[in-house]
Amino acid sequence: MSTLASEVSYEFLRQKCVERAAQTEQGTSDPEPSEFLLPGEEPEPEIREGSFVEQAQIWLQSLSKRRKPVKPATLNTWSSIVRAHVASSVVLGNTLLANTDNQTLREFVDELVDKELGARSIRDILLVAKLILKSAKDSRGNLLFKWEFNHDHINAPVVGEANAPCAKREDIEVALRRVSEQHQALIICLAASGLRLGEALAVCVGSDDNENSFWDGQAIHVRKSVWRGVLQSPKTRAAVRIVDLCSEANAALAKFAGNRTGFLFASRNRTPLSPTTFYKHGLAKTRLAGAHSLRRFRATRLGEAEVPMPLVKFWLGHAGESMSEKYMRPGEMASRKEWCERSGLGFSL
Repeated sequence: MSTLASEVSYEFLRQKCVERAAQTEQGTSDPEPSEFLLPGEEPEPEIREGSFVEQAQIWLQSLSKRRKPVKPATLNTWSSIVRAHVASSVVLGNTLLANTDNQTLREFVDELVDKELGARSIRDILLVAKLILKSAKDSRGNLLFKWEFNHDHINAPVVGEANAPCAKREDIEVALRRVSEQHQALIICLAASGLRLGEALAVCVGSDDNENSFWDGQAIHVRKSVWRGVLQSPKTRAAVRIVDLCSEANAALAKFAGNRTGFLFASRNRTPLSPTTFYKHGLAKTRLAGAHSLRRFRATRLGEAEVPMPLVKFWLGHAGESMSEKYMRPGEMASRKEWCERSGLGFSL
């Protein structure tokens, strides 16, 4: 807000207070909140007790109090959905939870469709609405309402196949010739390891404190991830792992790292490199579709080399699905390094 606007706002509110003080002395009624709104400003709707939006606030507050709190990125996304689509919804908003049913959710979906939102966005918003409904519990933790969602009746748009581009060998090789030394090393790291971008930006060099992610010259010990410049626990328990790198990748990272300490990919003030900087000044100069396309490239390369699937999932940080996979310990396989060298980089430096 500009200085002039601030002065106008202050003077407006000051005048209102003076007027109301005089009226109070004369015995008039208490002021209405709407009288203190600036010209053109809309009053916020009152939150109805037992309403959907009230439960949404209770639900969001409870997420940070769990023994295993929701990741900040997820909490930020859900909070944005509540603000942008739930609290402002004509259908849900101040509707009582007791009056909410599958027809209400159907009308909510129709409202989202009218906003011309995509099928994937509607699916995510509807998921949040369902989580809010199922979060309503009594003091003993029992559900206040028994929800049975009828998805046929709700009739949400069908999500089509996601656009999941995979980097190509020639695009990686061209990219390495177009970007800076630091971005070259980061592209090599991502394509040779299959790390998520946040995981790669958290990697440290120098001395290993057994707490932060660390590259030991042979493999990357993934223990942390970066989100908005802040270190946090990785996405899942399976994401805490050791990712072996082939000799070519290790040599390239060693050349870049030199005598560095701290974050391997750091900004000028030695904090983790910003993803925005990487995209704007690195990937924007290439034909690569994004950092995750390099993760898909690595997964594809491991498949071409016929690496055992349990080891592929281990390196990529994916949990085993079958009971047999849950019993297996790919990280303890003696042939891990051999499979890593056999798969190689998949592109030329």
